[in-house]
Amino acid sequence: MKQHLKLAKFVIVENHKLKKRIKNLEKMLIELSNFKEFLTPKEIVLEYRICRKTLSRYRNEGLKVVQAKRNGKILVKRTELEKFLNSNKYDR
Repeated sequence: MKQHLKLAKFVIVENHKLKKRIKNLEKMLIELSNFKEFLTPKEIVLEYRICRKTLSRYRNEGLKVVQAKRNGKILVKRTELEKFLNSNKYDR
């Protein structure tokens, strides 16, 4: 009988651990689904804590941006921004 109680307790504890891991994985999936490939300057300022003037300076110094129309929305590809920030020239 004691053996069954130990086994039941073990199963309950492991079940609790698995539920916790599943919750964490679901949270990570939600975060990854919100991962955007292109960012607006406002999103860059908030996410990377870069001043808007600094972002403008980076653009002048070679950061590639996408702008569909002449006065259209400015977008920056996340990979380009990461590459630019990780270059030796711009250590934060």
